[in-house]
Amino acid sequence: AGFNMYAVVFSGLDGKPAKISDVVSGDFQENDEIQIFSESGAYDTYFYSEGKWFSGLTFEESTNLLPVGTSFWVKTAAPTQITLKGAVLEGDYSYMGRLGYQMVSFGVPKEVPLNGDSVVWENLTNNDELQIRNGESYKTYFYNDGAWYDGVDFSRTTDKVPIGASVWLRAQNAAPSFVVKGLN
Repeated sequence: AGFNMYAVVFSGLDGKPAKISDVVSGDFQENDEIQIFSESGAYDTYFYSEGKWFSGLTFEESTNLLPVGTSFWVKTAAPTQITLKGAVLEGDYSYMGRLGYQMVSFGVPKEVPLNGDSVVWENLTNNDELQIRNGESYKTYFYNDGAWYDGVDFSRTTDKVPIGASVWLRAQNAAPSFVVKGLN
């Protein structure tokens, strides 16, 4: 119950972005929500009703597509089993960011170490920040000299982003980008 962050790690079965209802399923209740953080800094909100997702703006059934790498909140009134489904991305996943806060995901159905050769970070600067939701709070990491460091003890981290998790990335001086190596 409450708010949880998720990431789309699958495309539609045809390899293209798919509708919300084709990617996200579960035992949702009336008026549960999906909120997608947009580039404008606002949220696009969708409400669950009668087994379908409806746009919070038009109140019509959503036909919006969720590309691989889309990050989103799910708000539920009760504990809910959620399933993300689709085709696994072939090859690597690339992300091009912007300055400021952004909700991002890693686009592959595997744990992703923050440091190491599974992900190549570019255009990050010292003190850029990453936050991973851990239950009801966040664990914070800071970027320094080419690596991510734990925000509490400032040691170089060996932590991984969980499968299907979204994270908050705050870039202070440049538009960040990264490439995550795929499963194949």
